[in-house]
Amino acid sequence: IKEIEQIREEIKKLEEQQKADEEKLKSEEKKRNDFLAEEEARKKRYEEIDASIEKEKEKLKNKELELQKVKKLYEDTENARLKNENDLKIANKEIEDNKIILEKTNAEIKKLNEDIETAIKNKEKLEKEKQEIAYTKEDAIKEIIELIEREKYELTIMDITDKIDNFTYNKNNKILNSIAKEIKSILPNITENVDGYKMIVPENFRENIENRFGKFGNTKSINKNKDEDDYREY
Repeated sequence: IKEIEQIREEIKKLEEQQKADEEKLKSEEKKRNDFLAEEEARKKRYEEIDASIEKEKEKLKNKELELQKVKKLYEDTENARLKNENDLKIANKEIEDNKIILEKTNAEIKKLNEDIETAIKNKEKLEKEKQEIAYTKEDAIKEIIELIEREKYELTIMDITDKIDNFTYNKNNKILNSIAKEIKSILPNITENVDGYKMIVPENFRENIENRFGKFGNTKSINKNKDEDDYREY
């Protein structure tokens, strides 16, 4: 009877373990699906940006063709003036006409140059936006985790805060600054008792941060606050 009870206990433990494993598998699958969905959205945004860049390139090409046409028109006009300059009366009239055309041409050239500069600026803006989108919350979390994991000894909250601030200083990256702010806010909750002092152990830092944000750097839920232009967890 005792052996039967032991077997029943073993079966019960195995069933509980199986249930826990199934829950863990579901959680991991959800993380994977979320990650794939995020990758798909990012890919779509890349395609949109690339399409915009191609559109701007086409506009730039058309403007250059228009500029060539205007230059050709000006050259033809000058040739016509030179051809008829023997007739002073006609030549003088053509000179006056050509002055007007030249002024108009210069105005058109100036406008085309402005359009070209605008197209170049738009292209640079889109390229910069593409680079910013490529940097994700996952990247920011991993960078900060790796920064602290390089330390060999326990650190105080102030030590961690200083290292994160030095790392993010002058990077002007909203995502990185937002994640850094979030991580600094939870430092008091992940301290450990080391020789009677509240310290943060570098080798346990990754586990503590992943318990907060999830493995693979998947944050729980962060939205952009429209009024404060900042990222906050809700």
